[in-house]
Amino acid sequence: QTTTAHPNGIGLWPDGGSDPNLVTVGARGQVLSTVAIQQTRYGTTTVNNAGIISGSQILSAADSDTVGIVNNTGTLLNAKTIKGTVFNDGNVLIGSQASIDSMRVTDDFNQRGAGALHVSTDFSGRRADMLTVDGAARLGGRVQIDAVTLMPNRELAFLQAGSLTPQASVGGASTLFDFNTHYTDRSAAVSVGAANFT
Repeated sequence: QTTTAHPNGIGLWPDGGSDPNLVTVGARGQVLSTVAIQQTRYGTTTVNNAGIISGSQILSAADSDTVGIVNNTGTLLNAKTIKGTVFNDGNVLIGSQASIDSMRVTDDFNQRGAGALHVSTDFSGRRADMLTVDGAARLGGRVQIDAVTLMPNRELAFLQAGSLTPQASVGGASTLFDFNTHYTDRSAAVSVGAANFT
């Protein structure tokens, strides 16, 4: 486990390297920091995560044209920014559960059949998490709505992307309420659907 409590702390700091850097977080591993992983100078970093990574991930240097990659089968959360491309077969939380937050992915976001994107919503307050993807978003698997409050007839945007391919199912932690999604070629939104009390 790597943990930093400092608000400007960095959990892992790959610096340079003529070969791509590789960070592997096992199923029992955790990296917990404001910035979990930061690549500096030249080179890129590939992250294979089966554990928990909490914090932003900067996977290539500021002036680099190359793209780092996150392969996630564990849990990603509390990342304001992921500089790189994400392949999600685990859980991605925008911020943390039951809090309204935002996350930016600077390249592509690819969620496959086993992946889940957790979106916190406050329908009474007209607020929701927002995932911004500069490149292409391919949304398979599941969108998990973690509702703080519920209110009908209110549509809340939760994703903006350069392009969007939506194929995900949507649902909440409980089957008492259905949720409806509205997709455009660049955005996704959710609203409360029917109640299932019988």
